[in-house]
Amino acid sequence: MVYLLIQSDHAPSDFVANLQRALTRDVADTVGSFRAEATVEADISGATPTHILRIATQFDVESGWLRRVSKLTPDGPDRRTAFLGEIDPSVVEAFGSLVFDRSPAKCREAFGELVHWLGGVSDTAEAPDISPQESLESAPDRLENRVFEQLEDNPTLLLLAQQGRAQRIFVNQLRLRAVERFGEGRVLAVSPPGSLDVSLEELFQHLGRQCGAGFEQVERQFDWERCLTEKIDREGEVCLLISRFEHASKQNQDAIAIVLRGLVEQLPLGSFFVVVSGGETLARQKVTVGELSFLNHADWMLFPELGPRDFDAWNRENKFAASFSAELTQAILDRYGGHPGISMRALGALRRHRPQDLGTALDLLDEEESLQSWFDHLFVPFETDDGTIDQLLSFLYSPRLMGQFSFWPASSLVRNLFWRNLITQDGTSFRWRSETIQNAGIDVISRGPAKKAETP
Repeated sequence: MVYLLIQSDHAPSDFVANLQRALTRDVADTVGSFRAEATVEADISGATPTHILRIATQFDVESGWLRRVSKLTPDGPDRRTAFLGEIDPSVVEAFGSLVFDRSPAKCREAFGELVHWLGGVSDTAEAPDISPQESLESAPDRLENRVFEQLEDNPTLLLLAQQGRAQRIFVNQLRLRAVERFGEGRVLAVSPPGSLDVSLEELFQHLGRQCGAGFEQVERQFDWERCLTEKIDREGEVCLLISRFEHASKQNQDAIAIVLRGLVEQLPLGSFFVVVSGGETLARQKVTVGELSFLNHADWMLFPELGPRDFDAWNRENKFAASFSAELTQAILDRYGGHPGISMRALGALRRHRPQDLGTALDLLDEEESLQSWFDHLFVPFETDDGTIDQLLSFLYSPRLMGQFSFWPASSLVRNLFWRNLITQDGTSFRWRSETIQNAGIDVISRGPAKKAETP
């Protein structure tokens, strides 16, 4: 008996690994385990699985991932889906699903049914030794958890991302965590249109459509405010997640801010929570906007640092079948200090050249011209005047930057270095992201005034 396992990125890897080990031990062998939907069709072309097991979450249903993967897999083998966490009952029926939820008893029941489906004896099989609850709830220090801990003290929070830090993946994870915390009907996720010529009426009609049921009649600002108030009164508590806030026009930002400030101040404490994600522009607004904005009193938190999960997502989006080894992934993170732009370009270079071992890979990166052009792109803009260059060189030759950490430091040079993602927080102060970036900066700035590099 052989089976193919296809897991989404939102399926916790620790639970999946234990489930796979338990099934292999008791009943079956796997043909393969794949994540990237675009590679499923090619990867199984030479295999003959008798069963196909998909592992997914409610988010994978809503995003369309499950249906896309279902279309890619062949019709011959028997197919089932194992869902982790809460799931719509209609979805369970449609996909012939098993549900591993928060109940240990139901997890054992689902595992027994899965073993039976694969031709084993469910009474003798031993269920995985890790519950989905551990994986779905995540470790206590995960930022998704700290976001909601912070909201208990202040109902408004800004999530700030340095330059190049992809926000979409984490915002999706945050929405899933919000649904677990508040319930599906109590979470609203919106993003204002980015066009600068969107009128106020069009803005609030757009937000109303994104909010869904109960907001169908929104035509103007007052309607959206009224519908939010009615929903909060009806549900008891509501969490509003706003992404791309800073991409809206200044007029539209102010209009949203006025509504939210009024609701936060007027509604009972603990009934309305707002999380806004953005970058440098959002941070600037917090320290410069007028008193009518809710941003003034919002707490703030930085986006999580780049990690292996981001590399896996990059592989999927670029339709690469296999992930990099954990050793190579960590080496790149250490080498470039988690700088998103440089790290992802390093991965692209390794994809093109396909080095055979870690040493060869690092030697290759030392010679990669596209990386040097990115270092130029990052540091050349600082070649403005002798005073700035002298101060920057002083920083570059120091292991740490002096001064108290702040997301909006008083020094414009330190502020620019931080938001360009060249330095990062180190306790109560700043530090360079990595020695590699620090040495590259010394090389670029020491050359003197140079022709500005084009953006790669």
